[in-house]
Amino acid sequence: MLSFNSPQKTSLEEKKTLREAVTDDLIVKGSSCSSYLLLLSIACFITNAVFYAHTLFDTFALTTSQSFYCDIPELSAAKWSADQIRNVTQASDDGCNIYAFNYKKIAKMSFNDAIDYIIGGDEPEVKTCDQIGGKFIYDAGEEKNYATEWNLVCDKEAIASKLSLALYTGCIFGGILLGIVGDIFGRKFVFNIAICPLIVAAFVTSYAQTTTMYFISRFIVGFCGFGISNTFFVLLIENCERQYREVLAVVYNMAYAFGLFGLSAIVGVTSGIRVTEIILAVISVALIVFCKFISESPRFLINRNKHEKAFESLHGVQPDIKEYLSDNHNYDNNIKCHLKKFTSITAFASVMLYIFWFFAFNYSDMNITLLLSNIPNRAKVYATYDLIGYCISIPLLMWMSRKRLMSITLITFGSLMILTAALPPDDTSMTQLMLNICRCFGNPIIVVLSLHILEAFPTAVRNTSYGAVSSIGYIVTLYAVDIVDAFTTLQDKYQLPSLMTLFGLLSIFICSIAYLMPETKGKKWKTIDNEKEDDSKNDESSCHDNTIKSIMFSGILFLVVVFLLLVNYLMM
Repeated sequence: MLSFNSPQKTSLEEKKTLREAVTDDLIVKGSSCSSYLLLLSIACFITNAVFYAHTLFDTFALTTSQSFYCDIPELSAAKWSADQIRNVTQASDDGCNIYAFNYKKIAKMSFNDAIDYIIGGDEPEVKTCDQIGGKFIYDAGEEKNYATEWNLVCDKEAIASKLSLALYTGCIFGGILLGIVGDIFGRKFVFNIAICPLIVAAFVTSYAQTTTMYFISRFIVGFCGFGISNTFFVLLIENCERQYREVLAVVYNMAYAFGLFGLSAIVGVTSGIRVTEIILAVISVALIVFCKFISESPRFLINRNKHEKAFESLHGVQPDIKEYLSDNHNYDNNIKCHLKKFTSITAFASVMLYIFWFFAFNYSDMNITLLLSNIPNRAKVYATYDLIGYCISIPLLMWMSRKRLMSITLITFGSLMILTAALPPDDTSMTQLMLNICRCFGNPIIVVLSLHILEAFPTAVRNTSYGAVSSIGYIVTLYAVDIVDAFTTLQDKYQLPSLMTLFGLLSIFICSIAYLMPETKGKKWKTIDNEKEDDSKNDESSCHDNTIKSIMFSGILFLVVVFLLLVNYLMM
């Protein structure tokens, strides 16, 4: 197990309690660019990239380009070509609806005679491919995946949608439950208990023969993978001090783009989607090596009054108790005393920001998906603009406060959405460019949100709070399509502005919620030792001021939104 450098000896006058010594050592070591911090950041990046590759696997596994036709056995036996079968049988362009002709009779005719026979006869009943005893044949150039293997097209597309929700559902439960486990038993404990089920589930996914087996294995991948990813991020940020938080938060989130790039590359060189998942599972096995050198979070151990273990985690050796003063102070480390944080303004603002922001971000993604139907190309475009957005995040995080950055990027994102809505409908190239630029400005918001939450909550509930709030994003993803459909219905009924305009206004409006959050840039970690009565009074005063600012800012934005809607209504 790798660790920080050994502690320096202290003189008699400088003797401290073990708790004070470990806390001071943690600040000193976390402020230096040590080899352990570098290795921990690399481990966090690789783990997160592998998890996101697992997350995006469904995009390649459960979707098809719709290039298929219903093969009729009688016509195939008569040596009819694919184009001839399409011309005679298809009742719709998507190939899902088939004419119920007497194909035994048609198979005995030539193609031209069959066309004359069909034109001269009555229009037949329309059925599905399964109902007439056919089977779907896919283009020879299309790689085989679960959608083509299990024929998850046409009336079975709903099954594919449900299968894709398995991982998101697992992420929701894993983020919350493993977050709680991490706050009770430790950050490293979560990694140790979840990595093996993740690997097994990944291998099961690659060999899944039924949709039920696929659903269960993907649920486990989401449950374990998201819990590991979140806990690793908490462990990383708790081991560093203020000067490294911004960069490491960007590195953690940047793993999404590299995971997308990596998955696209693997899909491009493998012969099938099952081979792709086997490769991901093998890569996941390599993550076990991190169990060897990763230490438990010293900050967590200090919070749990395990000072000797915290010392060992920092320095790799047992402390000499004789060198430190005895500490008879009774520290109240009961997690229940910190659960009130979840009902505070900070928790409310965090949840609201995640809910509203992910609705707007998911809607922009839906529009990019409609414009880019080719999955590999879409993946490359996503990853490229994500990397640009994350690179932009680094100087912004260093120059601006958390609340100011969140407000500016939300307003910029919303304004770009409104400008995109004003473009001509037939100008798809410009629309696609604007949506991708929106995505660039969306990434800094995700980074600052994740970092803000870790800095705002105390150590006792940091893992739980981050896991619970980040799970909100997946809950929104589950219902994003339904919400958009509901908005579309209201738009058609009441002649409202376009959905892109509404979501742009929503993004601008929710930046007022950011003012409910406490400013955490450059502040010390929240610990039990520094949560004294005078600090609590300052926090309450700050919270009161933030609430007043948020209400005032919300009122101004509300008037702006009403004005824009009125102008839009008068111009209709």
